[in-house]
Amino acid sequence: MADGIRRGVALVLSLAFGLAGAWAGWTAVSSGQNAGADAERIARIEGGLLPPVAIKGQPIPTTTLAERMERYKVPGVSVAFFENGRIVWTRGYGYADVGMKSTVSAVTLFHAASIS
Repeated sequence: MADGIRRGVALVLSLAFGLAGAWAGWTAVSSGQNAGADAERIARIEGGLLPPVAIKGQPIPTTTLAERMERYKVPGVSVAFFENGRIVWTRGYGYADVGMKSTVSAVTLFHAASIS
């Protein structure tokens, strides 16, 4: 159990760093914008997670959300992006229950444990 929590915490921290970097290239999604452009922006974020550390002068490798989940052996994760205090988009990835093959959604509840 503790190993699973450590993996989950590592993924949360790893995703936080990666998504924060990907967020830098994000522009706001509002209900009036083109859905195709919105999907393109989300795809760039999902596919462009940055490492927690970058070395000056070296290329910055990116990973996908799926690769990061596989690396930390996390079966499911839910992501929500906020801007100006409002939810911009939410999406679930992977499984909430692997045995039952129930997928993660924007409303799936997770045990957060302590990440402070």
